[in-house]
Amino acid sequence: MTRSLHQQSVSLSRHDLLSGADWFGTLSELAQARVRHDLIERSVAAGEALGHQGEMQLYWFGVMEGLLKWSVSAIDGRTVTLGG
Repeated sequence: MTRSLHQQSVSLSRHDLLSGADWFGTLSELAQARVRHDLIERSVAAGEALGHQGEMQLYWFGVMEGLLKWSVSAIDGRTVTLGG
């Protein structure tokens, strides 16, 4: 018997993402409604940037499926990867 190395994952729904987040349950009903209303789902291709050095990020980013790599760059040009 052989197993496929690449199994298709099941994507989370927005509801599943929020229901599984501990912080979401601590919000008031009004705050939860606002999060649901303001939530934007966007697909990002491998290698695509969500933001660039010097840009002010005004949003929180969450990952529903896949991996996210983010890094910060120091004034001297050194870069540190924070996660993946």
